[in-house]
Amino acid sequence: MLMRTFSTRSLARMSLFAVLTAIFAQIVFPVPFTPVHFSLSIMGVFLCGALLPKGQAALSQIVYVLMGVVGLPVFGKFTGGLGVLIGPTGGYILAYPLMALVVALCVEKYKGRASFAHALGMGLALIILHLLGSGYLAIVGRMTFVQALAAGTLPFIALDCVKVLATAAIAPTLARALQRAHIAA
Repeated sequence: MLMRTFSTRSLARMSLFAVLTAIFAQIVFPVPFTPVHFSLSIMGVFLCGALLPKGQAALSQIVYVLMGVVGLPVFGKFTGGLGVLIGPTGGYILAYPLMALVVALCVEKYKGRASFAHALGMGLALIILHLLGSGYLAIVGRMTFVQALAAGTLPFIALDCVKVLATAAIAPTLARALQRAHIAA
């Protein structure tokens, strides 16, 4: 069996980003015509991928999902439990580890071009979020994929693009600040 050990510092960083995602998830605005709500949680996922190495980024978001599964109120509106993951927003939440991984892979691949790497990774992660989330919503909500896109993507895509731009803009500055503070990976 292949085992990887992590330093105390890397475990603390992964935990920090799992908690950061939980904090952002509490900034929620219900949208009356859809079972999906608007939240800032994906900004935590984006920052996780932008500021942690790929394995740590994905694991951080797995920890976030597992915290919610065991009942900690880390999902939107201070909810938790397996019921949230089998509900209409479950597919979006389950996409978080893959999203963080994709952002981290882009940052790793385009190291010298931070702004481009962050925007590309977050843009790709946003596509993953909406494809997986809407696909899952279609299954759980017993609707067609087009209906799920109309309910779970169309009302959110413009604001999600703003989240990408805002997070991509601040990520390089945060990365430099964390490196100066000897907190970065």
